[in-house]
This record gives sequence, structure tokens and C-alpha cells, in this order.
Amino acid sequence: MKQLLLSITLFLSVLNLYGQECKYPSSNYYLDKNDLKKQVCYDSIIKIPFDKDKKLLMKTYFIKSSFTSGANFSRIIFETRANFTEAKFNFETNFSDSEFNSLAIFFNSKFCSTSTFSDCKFHSETNFFNVGFDSLIDFTNVEFDSSITFFGGNFNSIAIFKKSIFKSNAKFSEARFKSSLDFSEADFRSEVVFTGTKFNSTVNFSKTKFKSKLNFFEAKFDSSVNFCNSEFDSTVDFSEVSVNGKIIFDYIILPDSLIFDHFYSNDIIDLSLARLQTDTSRCVINLSATNIEKFKFDYSQGFVLDKDSLKNYTVTVSVYEQLMKMQKRYGYTSGYEKADKEKKKYIYFEKAKHGPWKFVKNMMLNFLDRYWWDYGYNKTLVFKNVILIFFFFYFINIIYSIPYSYSFKNRVLRKRNVQNKLVLTYDMKPIDFLLKSKKRWVRYGYYTLLYTAFIFFGLKMDFKEIKYHKIGNAFLIYFQYAVGLICLAYLANTIIIG
Repeated sequence: MKQLLLSITLFLSVLNLYGQECKYPSSNYYLDKNDLKKQVCYDSIIKIPFDKDKKLLMKTYFIKSSFTSGANFSRIIFETRANFTEAKFNFETNFSDSEFNSLAIFFNSKFCSTSTFSDCKFHSETNFFNVGFDSLIDFTNVEFDSSITFFGGNFNSIAIFKKSIFKSNAKFSEARFKSSLDFSEADFRSEVVFTGTKFNSTVNFSKTKFKSKLNFFEAKFDSSVNFCNSEFDSTVDFSEVSVNGKIIFDYIILPDSLIFDHFYSNDIIDLSLARLQTDTSRCVINLSATNIEKFKFDYSQGFVLDKDSLKNYTVTVSVYEQLMKMQKRYGYTSGYEKADKEKKKYIYFEKAKHGPWKFVKNMMLNFLDRYWWDYGYNKTLVFKNVILIFFFFYFINIIYSIPYSYSFKNRVLRKRNVQNKLVLTYDMKPIDFLLKSKKRWVRYGYYTLLYTAFIFFGLKMDFKEIKYHKIGNAFLIYFQYAVGLICLAYLANTIIIG
């Protein structure tokens, strides 16, 4: 019976390297370029051919295998599929400097001692689904050319992914890291997912590059998290994340979108040292259902509130008010100003949605509030606008004062047979003497300037002297007077209050 089993095993080894349901009780299990040995449970030795470059040419199956002493797969090239499903590595395991040119499967495997995959290259899909690491696991400087999954993995000791490169999607969903985790200087070039992942100890993402979406949805951090000097590019999602330690964002490059929806932290989230990407001008930040008092950042430094994520008008206004309160607490005057302007604009636009009349009214009010004095934050605009309005009326009045009219039919100027139209409507007696001047610029230019000033600034106005035979002219005078009073009120407010 024993010979029969040996014959069958020898036959299968011609096509594949099998180790299913076997145990390896003797000294270190190893693969060697000149003499490859595999000691199976019945003490038989099977010779496996390599090519001259130490490539393992056959499919490798170690399904449900148990390695009862050390296993050394260092510097091996797996040309075809390598299947270690449900394998158990009871002692130190070494895959350093190896290459996997085809599918690598470690589904449900168990690593009981130190395991090293440093400097490995995975050129095809790699599966560490539900894997268990009871001791240190080292993935330093590893290249994953295709998708990699550690879904449901249990990392019971230190896990190191320092300087590793992930060229395709990486999934760590539902994994649990019970000890420290090091992703420092790693390079994620595609989407990386940590949804539902639990981190029981410190996590290091310092100097890490995330060139696509980063998703931490429902992740839980029981200790500190370090993103110092990391670079984000697309969307970073911290929705429903809980952080019980300190989370560090010093000197990070902000992503296009930063989501803190239903985010919880017992420490301050300090983004004050974060900066924008060189080719972008803003970072959209989602603060829905989040305690904004736990944040610190200058809203004027490229941040834009994601209003679409907020439920309604009341919630949006409330978030803006909390944001302004936070800006005021830390002395970010520019950030406070920006948030207040956005809030006022948002209110105008929301009120404009309730009918045609309210649309016209609120759009006009927003226009005036914005361009008259920049929502109250640029008082010098008041002086500028008052002067512009004054000279606008001066230009209209000077047209009325010139005793000439233009004939479009004959293309000639005709002298009017009437006196100054404004004088006929309202005779400004204190300056009538200027009309008798022989100098035309005095009669028309200087006189009209003073005439406009008397009306616009409400000086020496005598309403009894206004004649109503020309209603249009009378309305023009009253209109200039009313606009002038409003401008004077704003000027007084600006001078007194500042």
C-alpha cells in the first residue's frame, strides 16, 4: 500500500508539485537550485526539476499542507499558479526575493511564526483572503503588479508594508491589526480599501502616496494614526470612522475630496499644516453629522464645504455657523470671512427657489450685497461705488443740461429752444449765477456738477420748488435724492463703525 501511494505521488509530481494534506516533520523544508527536496509524511523524496534560472515551472499546490518546521521559499520564481490554500506554517517562513508570475493563493492560510515576503514581486493577482499572521509579517519593498486582497485577515503581531508598491487595487476590508502596522513610504497607485478594518495599535502611513481613492468607511482606530507628509490625490473617505487616539495630518498634500461624514475622534483633527496639490485650487470637505469643534484648519486655505452632502437648508446653515465658530476660535479671520460669505450667498440662492418674485428679489439682493461691499467685508468698495453712482447721475444730468439735440435724420446738432430741462423742473437758486457765465464749461460742466451734488447729497433741497409739469424730470430728481440718501447712510456706517 505504501509503495502504491509512493508511485501515485511520483506520477503527479511530473505535472505538478503537490503537498495536499501532508505534514513535514523533519528539519527545515527548503527549495534549492541544485537539489530540491520535499519530505512528505511517509519519508519519500521527490525530485522536482528547475530550469537554469531557478524557476519553478510547474503548478505548485500546498493545499491544507502543514509545515511543522521552517519553510524557505527564498529567491524562487513561480512561473505558474502557486496555491497555498489553508496551509499552516508552524515555524519561520521565508519568501523573500521571490517572484510570482501567476496567481498566488494563500486563502485561509495560517502563519504561526515570523514570515518574510520582503522584496517579493507579485506579477499577477494575489489572494491572502482570511489569512492569519500570529507573528511578525514583513512585506517590506514588495511590488504588487495586480490586485491584492487581505480581506478578513488577522494580523496578531507587527505588520510591515514599508516602501511597498501597489500598482492595482488593494483590499484590506474587514481585516484586523492587533499590533502596530507600518505602511510608511508605501506607494498606492490604485484604489485601496480599508472598510470595516480594525486597528488595535499604532498605524503609520507617513510619507505614503495615495494616487487614487482611499476608503476607510467604518474603520476603527484604537490608537494613534500617522499620515505625516503623505500625499493624497483623489478621494479620501473617513465616513463613520472612529478614532480613539491621535490622528496626525501634518504636512500632507490634500486630496480633491475629503469626507468626514459621521466621523468621530476624541482628539483634535489638525489640518492646519496641510497643503493643496500644485495643480488644484481646492479641497472639497464633507463635515456632515460631525463634531466640527474637533477640527482645526484655516477654511481660506483651499477648503470648500460640500453642501451637496448636507440634508437641507437648516443643516447647511448650522454647519456653516459651526465652521465660522471654529474659525473664530483659532483666529482664522480669512477663513471666517470666507465661510460667512458662502453662507450668505447660499441663503440668498435657497430663498430664490421659492417663486419668480423671490428669485428676482434675492438675486438682486445677492448682487448688491456682493458688489456693493463684498458682503460687508470690504468697506472701501462703498466709497468707490458711491463715487461711481454720483458720476453716473452727473453724466445723465449733463445730457439734460446741454441745449443741443442730435437729429438722426439730418445728422446735425440742433440748438434747443428751451432752457436747461433740470432748471425748468427744479431751479437751484444758490448756484444760478453760474448759468450767466460766459464760459461754457462753467455753465454746463461745473454747474451740473454742483447741481448733482446738491441733489445727490441732499444739500439745500427745497421740495416746494420742484415743478411737476414734466413728471419724468421730477422723478429723476427724486430718484437721485433717494439713492443719495442710501449712499450717505452706508458712508456714515462705514465711517463710524469702520
